Amino acid sequence: AETVGLIDVTPTICALMDIAIPQTVEGVSLVPLLKGKKLSNQNRFFYIESLIPTYLGANALLGIRTREWKYIRTTRPELYHLKNDPEEKINLVNTQPEEERIYKGVLEKILEEHLSISPGRLAVPGQARPGQDSLQSFPGTGYDAAQVTPQAFSVSPDKPDPKDLIEIHEGLQKVRQYKFEKKFSEARKILEDLERQKAHFSVYDHLGEIALEENNLALARAYYTRSLEINGNGYHANLNVGAMLTRAGKFEEAAHYFKQAV
Repeated sequence: AETVGLIDVTPTICALMDIAIPQTVEGVSLVPLLKGKKLSNQNRFFYIESLIPTYLGANALLGIRTREWKYIRTTRPELYHLKNDPEEKINLVNTQPEEERIYKGVLEKILEEHLSISPGRLAVPGQARPGQDSLQSFPGTGYDAAQVTPQAFSVSPDKPDPKDLIEIHEGLQKVRQYKFEKKFSEARKILEDLERQKAHFSVYDHLGEIALEENNLALARAYYTRSLEINGNGYHANLNVGAMLTRAGKFEEAAHYFKQAV
C-alpha cells in the first residue's frame, strides 16, 4: 500500500546487512515494511522519467509521483489523481492548476539540484553514463538511441508529444527485431506502412539502413536525404551519408556530413 522507489533499494540492503547508510543516499530503508510496520506518514515525492521518446525527436517524459498524484511534463502535460483514477484515464492538468503548479515546481527543483543542467553541460553526481557496449546488451529498450543531452530534460513546444508517436515507436520495435534477424522484407513492409501514416525521419533512417545492408547505395542515399530533409540534425543519417561519400572518395563532401553528425 506504500509508495516506494528504486532509491529505497540501497538503504534497505544496507539496513538488512547492518551497514551504515551513506549520507548521499536519498531513499529510506523499507525494513519496517518487511516487519509489518509503517513508514512515516510524510508524503514522498518520487522523480520518474523516460528519455526514450527523444530518439523520435519528441519531448522526454519527466514527472513526479506521490501516493495520490502523478504529474508528467511533456508537450501536453498530464496530471492524474491515482486514488480516484488508478488507470490514469482522466487528465486533470486543466482543472487542477494549483496541483500542477506544485508538482511542476518540485520537478524543476529536482532537475536543478540533481542534474546540474546548464547550457552545454549535463552531470549526474556520482553517475557515469553507460558505455556503448553495455547499451548494446539491451537491444530494443530504446536507450541506445535516446538523445541524452541537456536539451532532453527541457520541454520544447516545437517537439512532438510522445503520445502522438506511439504507433511509430511500436512499429520500430518490430523493425529492429526483424533487422536483427536479417528479415529485411518484413522490416521494409512495416516501414512502408508507417511511412503512409506519417513521414517521420526515423522511418527513412531504417529504410536507409536496410538499403545499405542490401548494398543498394543509391537507394540508401535517397532515403537518408529524405530523412535529413525532415530532420537536418539526424545523427545516423549524417553519419551514414558521410560514410558512403567517403567510400566514393568524395572526402570534402563527406566531411560536411560528419561535422553535422558531431
